[in-house]
Formats: sequence, structure tokens, C-alpha cells
Amino acid sequence: MSNHRILCCLSLLVCLALVLGGCFMPPIGGPIPLAQGNLIQNPSADEGTQHWSFYTADASVQDESGSPSFASRNGAHIWQTIDITGTTASYAVLMGITASQTVGADGMGRIYGTFRDNTGFEVGSLLSNAMYARTQTPNEWEILADVFPVPVDAVTIIVYLEQSDAPGVVLDGTFTWFDDIELHLVDTQQQGQDLIDTYTVDHTW
Repeated sequence: MSNHRILCCLSLLVCLALVLGGCFMPPIGGPIPLAQGNLIQNPSADEGTQHWSFYTADASVQDESGSPSFASRNGAHIWQTIDITGTTASYAVLMGITASQTVGADGMGRIYGTFRDNTGFEVGSLLSNAMYARTQTPNEWEILADVFPVPVDAVTIIVYLEQSDAPGVVLDGTFTWFDDIELHLVDTQQQGQDLIDTYTVDHTW
């Protein structure tokens, strides 16, 4: 076989290798694959205060019962910032459980979030009536969950755990607890509702 034919064959093999290799390599600079699973770090306070920020000493982690949970009183809040840069997801699902020592205007649970753009400006919220505790029984755990559209310019989500007090009400120092906080990104609203249904079954005692 002549040198010219050998070079042609080698060139053809190299081209085939590049084409086939490109089929399996992700495009450079393309969208980040949709994150799977819960994006919240330390969702059940098993790692104490790690990955969360606490507003004053009235926000803490309690584990007197043997099962740790986040705790808030006197209007203090707890929050975590989650990076969603490059996501292609259309919806965010926020879920958690909460219970309070007392029920009423002096401090029941609220779980919510805000979407922020790359300047830190708020471009949307994860807040609805479904994210406010409404139980009439002290110390009874209640599920809060809903699905929210993701703004196209959102790059972070800040999730908050706090007491929802009525204006002018003097807080009495009793605790509100939070646990099993979850944040998921999904493609469709139905996928979000499916996650809520599963969460509800898992947290119904």
C-alpha cells in the first residue's frame, strides 16, 4: 500500500474518531444538566447549624427530643442560599414541615423563598398561602409545600424558615420548629405535584 493511501486511511480514522467522540461529549458552554434530588444541604438539622444562617440567638437547632429540628422564636429567621446558575428547569418545588408551641398570631411557621438574579435583585418569590401553617393544634406537625415557576434570570434561591406574626402582635417567646426542608427543580408542574404527593405520604403519620 502506498504512503499516500496509508495517510488517507489514517486521516479517515481520525475524522471518524472525532465525530464519534463528539456524540458522547457534552457541548462546551452548554446548559448545566437539571439537578436531581433535594438541593437543600442539611435539610433535617442532622448536621446542626451547618449550611444555614441564623438571625440572632432566637434562631437555633434543638434536639431535646432526640430528633433535631430548626427552631425560631421572637420573629427570628433561618435561611440558606442555593446556587441554580445555568439550570434549564421551569419550576421549583419547596416543601417542609413545621409545628408551633402556640397557635395563632403570636408565631406560626412560614417557609418561603426568593429568586435572585446575578446582581442579587429579587426577581420572583416562592411564597403562597400553602406555605403558611394553619394548624389549630399546638405541637402538631404540618406539611407546607407548593410549586413555583422559575424566572429565566434567576441564579440563586434563598429559602427562609420563620415565624409568621401578625402586625402589632407582641411575640411571647414560644418556639416554632421546622424540619425536612426540600427544594427541587423540575421540568413540569405535574412533576412538582408528584413530588409533593410523595412527600405528603412520607410525612403523614
